[in-house]
Amino acid sequence: MKTIGGEAELEQSTLHTYFTDSGRSALRLILRSLNLKLVALPDYLCSVITDVLVQEEIQFVYYKINNDLSIDTTTISDNCDSVYIIDYFGIKHDYLKELPLVSDKIIIEDNVFSPFIENTCGFKRWLSFNSYRKFSVCGEGSLIKSNIELDQNLIFSSSAPFSSFKYQAKATKYEYLIHNLHSEEDYLHQFERGEESLDQQREIFSISPQGLNQIIKFHESLVFETKQRDRNYQILKKLISPISFDVAIFKSFFVFSCGNIEYVRKELMSHKIFLARHWPNIYKLNTTLYQNLMSIPLDSRYDENDMERIANIINKKMS
Repeated sequence: MKTIGGEAELEQSTLHTYFTDSGRSALRLILRSLNLKLVALPDYLCSVITDVLVQEEIQFVYYKINNDLSIDTTTISDNCDSVYIIDYFGIKHDYLKELPLVSDKIIIEDNVFSPFIENTCGFKRWLSFNSYRKFSVCGEGSLIKSNIELDQNLIFSSSAPFSSFKYQAKATKYEYLIHNLHSEEDYLHQFERGEESLDQQREIFSISPQGLNQIIKFHESLVFETKQRDRNYQILKKLISPISFDVAIFKSFFVFSCGNIEYVRKELMSHKIFLARHWPNIYKLNTTLYQNLMSIPLDSRYDENDMERIANIINKKMS
């Protein structure tokens, strides 16, 4: 007979979970908790990752990322004790499931572009984290999941200083766009102060109450958000050839190859369209991905008209 009533039951999870203020703090927590000697990094990545490893005095080597953002598994060094994998814009590297080379490695899965973190490849020693700043309105926050226990004592209980700058900048931008108050320079300066504070930060902070509340609000609308991103992606796909992310559960950006990025970006800016580059090739790595890839945000701030407007300008300048 089925039991009814009382407190709800809950299956005990074998995973460890942690919250930090940012993706880079999540990475610091992982590196400071583990005794890593050599990490294999992809040669297409945000330079912040490399910066953090340098600051934490961790040695690294690079492996090759193909033009479709898949991994050239033959270039992963057998000497490394950890492989750093990036789920580019929501893509999953499921072909790694049966790869003997990584079975005995610690896998650090960079999942900064998605709210969904799962060990889909079943790695034996696995850690993954996201960054809510990369794909939502949230000004801070990173969720870590792992089957390896980390040192939670490394996390300060207070809020990160950069977060107050970020929330102030977001509020100023809202008032500028909606109520025609302040100026572009005002909120851009505040965002810049926030980035400077984050760049200088070496401590690992917990997420603030305001940040946690924003994450909860984001997840409350996640079903709608995911559907709107899918719709925007499908609209753009009819107009621009993408790097394929059809299978991505959560589509953060529409990524495409562009032979003359700065020319196209300059034209878009003249129409008040500001597209991010992922990423500046600060370390001068030998791949054309840094020069050729552009991305269009897909989030629910935008609709079909916005997607068509962006695509028409891009196609005109790329033709």
